[in-house]
Amino acid sequence: MADAVAGRSPPSGAPSAFPWVAFALAFALLLSDFMCRQVLAAVFPYLKADWALTDTQLGALGSVVALTVAVLTVPLSLLGDRYGRRRAILAMAGLWSLATLGSAFAADYGQLLAARVLVGVGEAAYGSVGLALVLALFPTDRRATLSGAFTAGAAFGAVFGIALGGALASRFGWRWAVGAMAVLGLVLLVLFWMLVTDDELARHDVPDAGAAAPGARLRAPLSAALSPPAVLCAYLGNGL
Repeated sequence: MADAVAGRSPPSGAPSAFPWVAFALAFALLLSDFMCRQVLAAVFPYLKADWALTDTQLGALGSVVALTVAVLTVPLSLLGDRYGRRRAILAMAGLWSLATLGSAFAADYGQLLAARVLVGVGEAAYGSVGLALVLALFPTDRRATLSGAFTAGAAFGAVFGIALGGALASRFGWRWAVGAMAVLGLVLLVLFWMLVTDDELARHDVPDAGAAAPGARLRAPLSAALSPPAVLCAYLGNGL
């Protein structure tokens, strides 16, 4: 009864569709994440022609996002755990979508490079925070499958971003192609804000056995992420 009053037990009766709605929107946002990240690669020929950019400048536009993500993923993921995953997702999706929209309106290379840095800031922790939000809604025996399905969104998003971006750029120009990715992200952001509420997340939360005490929430992720040798080897292998 106490859990029910606190709103943390899933509703009785027929299974709720909410966890799957949250998963679908989180997956769609991951698609948007990588579509916004990769669309610029599809419009490189147009940028090069319009602004007479060198290959080095074009490479920087692509790599600056990855570098920003690499630097900020862990600290921003910790903030997401500390201050609320839904709030973090809304902030991140809003930032990367608006920064992508800013990319479409950039007047010169410097403005475009700055906008791409902000895209990286917005996208840095979405993969980890979005996955954590989804997994908290499902029992442990489904989490490996859901992790794989969610993570696949990165590959699909990269492909869709380049393919759709190239098709739009060839017909309407590179600014329209980049802007379309931003609009998609903003639409998904509004849907997520409307349909994935804090009350519903709390009501469908599936607590883990032996969860850390509130005071240990910040220390536990750091020790879990840095201490196991297998994890450190995975980090090294992935980097290589």
